[in-house]
Amino acid sequence: AGFRLVRCMPQLRRREADEAVSAGRVRVNGTLVKPSTRVRSGDVVTLDGVVLDWEPFAAATESAIGAENGFVYLKYNKPRGVTCTMEA
Repeated sequence: AGFRLVRCMPQLRRREADEAVSAGRVRVNGTLVKPSTRVRSGDVVTLDGVVLDWEPFAAATESAIGAENGFVYLKYNKPRGVTCTMEA
């Protein structure tokens, strides 16, 4: 799975990160990539030729949302009177 590339650049806003990737300023392991690219542990991410230390940020983000096992569980309480169905 990995992390979306644009989420691994905390110094940039999401839109700025998208624009940097689209403009060819970001490389992963020396290769030009798309904004939807996912990075994994050990990948080298560079912005304007400068290596980003993205892994500690990604790990902190993951633990902050409780996704250590790779899953995030959401609980939704359906209001009374709302009917849920898969039928059309």
